[in-house]
Amino acid sequence: MFRLRYILISITISIIALLSIFYLSDIKFSSKKSNFTITQDTKIDPNSKLAKFVTQEEIDDFAFRYWDIDDEIQYTNKHQTENETFKKLRLLLKAKDTKGVLNFIKDNNLSVDVNMTYNLTPLMYSSFYDDDITAKELINLGANIRATDRYKLSPLAYAIENNSTKTAKLLLDSGVKFEEVKAIQRYISPPFYNLIDKLIINGDDIKIIFERNHIRNTRSKDAIHPMDYVVSRNYIELAQMILESGYVPKLSKEPIDGLPGIKDGSNVERSVYHVLDEIPNHESMLELLLKYDVVGQPTKEELKEAYDWCHEQYILSILSAYTIDDNLTYYLRYENLTRSVHQEYCYDANSTFNETKVFFEWTNKYTRANRIEDVLFSSKKDKIIFKDNQTEYVIKPYKKLTSDEIKKIVEEAHKR
Repeated sequence: MFRLRYILISITISIIALLSIFYLSDIKFSSKKSNFTITQDTKIDPNSKLAKFVTQEEIDDFAFRYWDIDDEIQYTNKHQTENETFKKLRLLLKAKDTKGVLNFIKDNNLSVDVNMTYNLTPLMYSSFYDDDITAKELINLGANIRATDRYKLSPLAYAIENNSTKTAKLLLDSGVKFEEVKAIQRYISPPFYNLIDKLIINGDDIKIIFERNHIRNTRSKDAIHPMDYVVSRNYIELAQMILESGYVPKLSKEPIDGLPGIKDGSNVERSVYHVLDEIPNHESMLELLLKYDVVGQPTKEELKEAYDWCHEQYILSILSAYTIDDNLTYYLRYENLTRSVHQEYCYDANSTFNETKVFFEWTNKYTRANRIEDVLFSSKKDKIIFKDNQTEYVIKPYKKLTSDEIKKIVEEAHKR
């Protein structure tokens, strides 16, 4: 399936051709004998002709990924017209009009758990919009704090994905357990070092402008474990209340992502720590995870292996850049940001990363430097903005090496 919001697929006897793009609730299949229109509510009979072209799992997965609780077009489109009563109630909930919501429910003789469009309940909306006042009133009236909608999302799931800390705390205090939420949408897109839009350079300072910086995700909102989501979005307050509630993060069954210097198969890759090299300002989140002794920290052996890898990269970067002039003076033809990071943290071959904090400090700086270099040395010069008539960025080493120091490194490397 294409990760787009509007899809139309034409099917002949044996050929499926993409003709144009429609809204996710308008997936249309046609053949010489049949014409199928599929919405996110379509139920597939395994014995039907339609089952040859699409499965129920594919429909449900696509609907989940492109669902957006706060997108008006989700409620009224070619195949969906929102009930006027539900629309009025939804807009009151979005406006955080507590009195209006309660009066509307009473005046229209509605249940506090009325199943609105796609089986959403009022508490789900107030949870998403971080309206703890309305949410508390709804709970006092008997609202189901564990209700799930058509997408199997609960009030707490909606609170987490929108970083709604007040309603998340209310729900946790009301008895909902964090582990009850198995998956949520990647609703907010955070800044990652691998998604750099532009670099603004002012003297020696480099400011990163990210492609996405905590904005609503209008693309495919793939399912993600809620704790991975909270850590990768750097939601400190939310992470703290989750850990304070007694939740103990576990390792995933499969590796999620790798880290520089960490071998494949390490528990670090299966833990919430795996993303800490890619997010800016990771320090507070790391402090919190270490405070609660969250599983997945690198072992002493892994810290040493990572250090050795870092040191080796440092040596290789020198071997690839050094030259000797006519006076037998050793010097480096060029500098780079990653070498400077390795030099800062891994200069001594006989040392190691003594602390987990230092390891993540290095791996975060290294990843940042690596991603910046990808932009600096690319052909996309429109991604680089210089300030105050500056025309180039001169990379400076962490410590400038003398000829003797370079010579010693080269000679020792050749002895290995």
